[in-house]
Amino acid sequence: MKQHFLPQCYLREFCNAQDKLYTLDIDLLKFKRRVFPELKTTAEVCRSIDYYKIEGDFETQFQHLSGLDPLYLEKKFHEYEREYPKIISKIKARVAELTVAEAHLFLYAIIDIKIRNPYFRKSAVETKKQTVIDQLFDSYREELAKLQLTDSREVRRKEVLLDEMDKMKTKIMADKDFDRKTHLSSMVLRKTETDSVQDKIACHLMQFEWRLLHDHNGFLTTDNPGVSIDPENRPQNTKFDTDFFFFLPLTPHYCLAISSNTPDAAYLKNQQVKQLCYFESTKHFTHKINEMHGYHVTKHLFSNNQKLIEVIAKKINLTAGL
Repeated sequence: MKQHFLPQCYLREFCNAQDKLYTLDIDLLKFKRRVFPELKTTAEVCRSIDYYKIEGDFETQFQHLSGLDPLYLEKKFHEYEREYPKIISKIKARVAELTVAEAHLFLYAIIDIKIRNPYFRKSAVETKKQTVIDQLFDSYREELAKLQLTDSREVRRKEVLLDEMDKMKTKIMADKDFDRKTHLSSMVLRKTETDSVQDKIACHLMQFEWRLLHDHNGFLTTDNPGVSIDPENRPQNTKFDTDFFFFLPLTPHYCLAISSNTPDAAYLKNQQVKQLCYFESTKHFTHKINEMHGYHVTKHLFSNNQKLIEVIAKKINLTAGL
């Protein structure tokens, strides 16, 4: 089953009048080939076969996955994907406020889209696999080393256990699917928690003003939308703790901007509603936002604007010397 890691409900907002996306395939640069605009439907992009499917053999390493519906995560995603378009419609209608429930669900969806993305799997799981596994097994070995054993049989059992641990570590490191299993396992755990990471970040972001930057048709997006700028002006994939400025293109006309430096005084007084503030973006600022989103692309850039995507393609090719 082909599953979208970036929901179609998000992608559809960037379609043209023919319900298609102008796309740039950045992977072409790896083969020294020029990027060029291609028209694609939302069904053709940002998807992978069984990307979130919970396989039967997962439970041998992750017991909490035992007995779960193979499409458990897919069904959980649909809970907010059904509501997302309704909230976007309100933003496009320039409503002055959302209910707290709407605002929280909207933030949850945004954060979950970041966490379920292949870029997150690669950067937060795959690249840190060796370090995490080493630390885990080193801690086990340290605990065993503390045991003062004198009985020869106990000493032997300890040696056998250490040997089994080494074999298990080798098996895990050789498991090419372990990164996927770990990613899915963590997402399942978050879905079952009453106070998940998504909920915590959403509650945190509710405290700051939400600014909707408007541009007549200039915002593009990527297959990993959303970027945070740190105090050194460096783009970060997921930074929501302190000193951040988060941008997320919602449509070609609107981009959500949240800064930790602008507390929402109205929300702190009345936590029943979330006010939305609308501002006009400048051509230069829109360009900067589009540029920042190029740092964490997995594969594709998207736009409904053919002229804009052609300009971006030309710039990318020139930068790559193609």
